[in-house]
Amino acid sequence: MAEALAGAALSALFDALLKKLASGEVANFFQGEQFSRGQLRNFRATTNTVRGVLDDAEEKQSTSPAIKKWLDDLKDAAYEADDFLDEIAYKLEFKQVPKSCSDQVRNLLISSINPCRNGVGNHMNARLEEILGTIDHLLQQKDGLGLVERAGVTTPRRRPTTSLVDDSGIYGRTSDKEAIMRSVLSEDANPRQLGVVPITGMGGVGKTTLAQQVYNDNRVKQRFGKFRAWVCVSEESDVHKLTRNILKEFEVNNCDSLTPNKLQVKLEEEVRGKKILLLLDDVWNDKYDWWESLLSPLKNSVAQGSKVVVTTRNQSVASMKSTVPSHHLQKLNEDDCWSLFAKHAFDECSPGSYPDLVEIGRRISKRCKGLPLAAKTMGGLLCSERDAKKWEKILRSNIWDLRNDDIIPALRLSYHYLPPHLKQCFAYCAMFPKDFKFRKEYLVLLWMAEGFIIEHNQNGGMEEIGLEYFEDLASRSFFQKFGGTKDPSCFVMHDLIHDLARFISGEFCCNSEDVNSGGLTLRTRHLGLTGNGGPTFADVKVEVLRSLLCSEQGAAEDTLRHLENNISNLRQLRVLDLTASFGGRPNLFAISKHLRLMRLRGYHSFERLPKNVTTLCKLQTLVVEDCKGLTTLSDSIGNLKHLRHLSFKRTSLRLLSDSIGKLKELRHLDLEGTKIERLPESICGLYYLQTLILSSCEKLVELPDRMMDLINLSHLDIEGSFRLKYMPVGMGKLIKLQTLTRFVVGKERGSNIRELGVLRNLQGRLYLQNLENVVDEQDVLGANLKEKKGLKELFFGWENDDNSDDGALENRSVLQHLQPHVDVRVISIFRYKGRSFPDWVGDSSYSNIVRLALWGCSYCTCLPPLGQLPSLEELWIEQFGSIVSVGPEFLCGSRNSIQPFRSLQKLEFIGMPQWKEWSCADDVDAVGNAIIFPLLKTLSIRQCPKLSKIKHISVPSLHSLYLINCSELELVGLSEEEDGSLPSTLQQLWIDDIARLVRWGLHKLPSLSTLRLADNQDIESFPDIILLPSSLSEIRISNLGNIKSLDYEGLRHLTCLQTLGIYDCPKLERIPEEGLPSSLSNLSIGGCPLLMERCWSEGGEDWPKISHIRTIFV
Repeated sequence: MAEALAGAALSALFDALLKKLASGEVANFFQGEQFSRGQLRNFRATTNTVRGVLDDAEEKQSTSPAIKKWLDDLKDAAYEADDFLDEIAYKLEFKQVPKSCSDQVRNLLISSINPCRNGVGNHMNARLEEILGTIDHLLQQKDGLGLVERAGVTTPRRRPTTSLVDDSGIYGRTSDKEAIMRSVLSEDANPRQLGVVPITGMGGVGKTTLAQQVYNDNRVKQRFGKFRAWVCVSEESDVHKLTRNILKEFEVNNCDSLTPNKLQVKLEEEVRGKKILLLLDDVWNDKYDWWESLLSPLKNSVAQGSKVVVTTRNQSVASMKSTVPSHHLQKLNEDDCWSLFAKHAFDECSPGSYPDLVEIGRRISKRCKGLPLAAKTMGGLLCSERDAKKWEKILRSNIWDLRNDDIIPALRLSYHYLPPHLKQCFAYCAMFPKDFKFRKEYLVLLWMAEGFIIEHNQNGGMEEIGLEYFEDLASRSFFQKFGGTKDPSCFVMHDLIHDLARFISGEFCCNSEDVNSGGLTLRTRHLGLTGNGGPTFADVKVEVLRSLLCSEQGAAEDTLRHLENNISNLRQLRVLDLTASFGGRPNLFAISKHLRLMRLRGYHSFERLPKNVTTLCKLQTLVVEDCKGLTTLSDSIGNLKHLRHLSFKRTSLRLLSDSIGKLKELRHLDLEGTKIERLPESICGLYYLQTLILSSCEKLVELPDRMMDLINLSHLDIEGSFRLKYMPVGMGKLIKLQTLTRFVVGKERGSNIRELGVLRNLQGRLYLQNLENVVDEQDVLGANLKEKKGLKELFFGWENDDNSDDGALENRSVLQHLQPHVDVRVISIFRYKGRSFPDWVGDSSYSNIVRLALWGCSYCTCLPPLGQLPSLEELWIEQFGSIVSVGPEFLCGSRNSIQPFRSLQKLEFIGMPQWKEWSCADDVDAVGNAIIFPLLKTLSIRQCPKLSKIKHISVPSLHSLYLINCSELELVGLSEEEDGSLPSTLQQLWIDDIARLVRWGLHKLPSLSTLRLADNQDIESFPDIILLPSSLSEIRISNLGNIKSLDYEGLRHLTCLQTLGIYDCPKLERIPEEGLPSSLSNLSIGGCPLLMERCWSEGGEDWPKISHIRTIFV
């Protein structure tokens, strides 16, 4: 059944044609003398007739190749008709010639578009006759094909939703997950072998979902920390691109320009001695050399216990490098498949409330054959449908019985019952390659440019309607969130869903994969070129292309050359997306007049936009990003009167023309990272503007005075624009604001903080800056933060000005009246000058707080009872100059007996010069025998020079301990066993005093894998014989100014040691005569001139002692 569903979105295209034909402007245009009076009537009648038989044709094409071809021919003709109507719209647009034009120019423009002059009308007449003739010819075939007019397919319509599909629950996979967890968390028998754990199974069985559950499990996060990387491989074969992606997952940026060799060296440096988890999703390549090249930077460099998890359909891939037997994922059993189907089909309702649907639903879920993707997709299809007859119709559809090894019947059926407007939006995504990551907002802009979104006044603007389309498709599992980023707007398509999109779109949508396999044809209208390779364009009819996306690196030279030579022939282009890495500076002087979206990225040679760009009267979206050379805009930017989305993100733009105020339809303006100092006042006339992004505009000093006029503004992002000193007067009039990232309290100027009170829709994060300028208690009360449930992250900041106005309101009173809603999740308080905190800080009612930072609160003499916060996971306390002791008050209040800090995983104390003691002994009665920090994994104490005692602090789960610049610290009681000892769970220790290590029983720690010793001038020899535990795999010493020798007797028993780093030890002279442990695979030496001279590979006296080590950096 080759391409049985191709063309199924055709009905939506004919719906759009009918809407255009019904417009009054088109009717007026057809009144020209060159058109017969009946042509418009014939055009409408023909289109209506076609629309009537489409539903029948789309269903019958599954078993009839002849109908399939008929639909393809009809779709081709429909595109021609749509292009013709757009040509009419363009000519009507240019009839409105500006009065400012000279008579000569005016006459020239009018003559160029008038259908009754210069033979243009004859040409249009002939073109219309040709289109009608083609469609009529096809209609004459409908009876012979057995096609009849009928009512369209009734499609279940979902209600608009703001929440996407919930992927948190999986069914029937508990034992599978735990089996994989055991492999991932186990220590390998061979410490020099990289553990590879394969997960195999057929497409759609849930390999990726299960891998995500493992990847995000708290046990995995605790074990590997930030050294977790998720890389989707799919059909990608470029090892260097994958290496670059792995580095980016480890938050190593600026690696795009590195050569292949330097990429692998960089990766090896980053992971050396680290315990890492690398998850390679959807791997197909089973070539030995490819695997050797990909994993070579990890071998003998990562710490023991590192793992690579591989998901694949191919058993030969699984057996290539696996160190444990592959875990083959079976289909779900009937009960689990039903549970997953019911979760999505009945949403939050109980299936028992619909007994007539349960029996049918069980039979539908049975036909999903145990595939989670199929069950989830079918459940999404039926989610809002409660008519048993319609469920029965879907159960009995003949699509279940169609045979095709590539497309799951449940997915075909789910697509078949989509509304037409969603069908074309989904099919368009075939232009992207597999595993392509896209932001939903940009995909909506592409749909808008293609005319897929019909604006209805009662349903909001096109952007809002497009987002509803997207969420509808996502709720049916056609799109899924990309798990490798924190961006909630980043999505991908499952590879089987992507196969479905390519299957549907046929030859009308092509991407690089289709091109390289010969799939590009004369019918191709939408072309996406990403990644390696590219077409020769030998068979491309570029004149009919409507979308051209060229991004990423690696395009073939002949592709670039052909694009440069033929851009003037792309006369029907609606979408043009070019990235500089794809080719040189594009020729933009002959762009399609129908262009509605243009996106240019990375063209640093642009100093200004070519003038002809501002003549594109149909342009809706103009995105110019990362073009560092762009500094100015011409006044002609105001000519783009249909522009809705404008972005100059990360350019060097310094000035925005006053003509920006002419863009009356503008909804979105993004100036992130530009050099803008001020915005023109004319911008305040953009009454439809909804989003204004001014983040990281480091030179921005003020906002326009008339900001209050932007009555539809919903999102104002000024995060990182720190030169702003006040907010314009009247911010309270922007009652539609949902996002306001910062509010700067001005000193005797600007908006009063009380204006926040009327902004009831605020959500997300808000930074209240310069709170020292508040002078009236009623102002902060009026802000009414306590009622703003949508605000999840709040930052309270005072400037560090000891000479501030005496009339300023006392800090504690300000913070007391700024009490947030109990749903807040993140709180940060900076430079607060009160001696104590208000009662709400640390109150147990704030059960959703997960992160809390207190910084620069120099006058506080005691800490608030933060142990009462039941969900707190991360806590930073820094620059508290008046704290002398931390005791029971830190744990819980007098009326509370909950387990203190029951969720805390990370705790840092930094810069507390007067702090002497930390003890919770007096609070035993309050909390009973409860462990105070049951889940704490990381404890960091830095720059606390007077801290001498830590006692009665139980941390049974501690993995990492940092004790830096705490010169008086003698007693550490972090273990339940005895004071002065360290917990046996400790895996990483960073300290600056070796003498303490002996007293604290370092050699007794069975799990310690990493030791870093720094900033000590008393050590002359390292290490002592009994000092270090044999479990160590990494040692780094630095800034030991007087160390002269390494003691081999203290190193010889370290049989697991893989990494040794020695830095800034100027008196260290030589490697021990006996050498270094044989297990060592990585040695780094820097800032040690005497030692480095002896370790050079050419003539160094100690080179023979270390030459066996695999990786050496000197």
